[in-house]
Amino acid sequence: MSKGLDTSDSLSFEVTTISEDIIKFDIDMNIKSDSIVAISFNNMLQLNTYSEYTMMSDKIVTVSSPKIYRRVKDLYDICVLASLYQFELNKLIRVLKIKHRIELKNLNNMLKAENMSDIYHAYDSFKGIINKPDIAVIMDIAQKFLCPFYNGIEAGLIWDNRNCLWKRYSPLH
Repeated sequence: MSKGLDTSDSLSFEVTTISEDIIKFDIDMNIKSDSIVAISFNNMLQLNTYSEYTMMSDKIVTVSSPKIYRRVKDLYDICVLASLYQFELNKLIRVLKIKHRIELKNLNNMLKAENMSDIYHAYDSFKGIINKPDIAVIMDIAQKFLCPFYNGIEAGLIWDNRNCLWKRYSPLH
């Protein structure tokens, strides 16, 4: 019996490099209809992917819930995305509000002292990252990035991915 794609499946790929090494990776698919999901072409993969704002909004919602213990990889993903892209806070909040129908006041800061031992344990148990960074590095970047969302700041900031911090800005309109 064959199964069709579900609304949230992943596809597995194997790629053979020029040096004949085999690289395996999964791509999460989400085929639910949603008007705010933005797609952009990824030159490295040569295919369409979710925009950085769509990906980051998904990660923020996940790490702002008790799912953080089962999805600690999303903390790592936040750090990777925050290192690769600049984000305008206004735009990211708009995606959160429309795609996830969530207000900032409803996000739960799970990165509190009482949760750290469980988060550290989950991260230590997490496999699949070569040269996995120390959890202290991950937590530092994640806490800096998530700060405006947990403190109700909704405007006037842009994420500086080179220095891993939020800066004030005035959008040109």
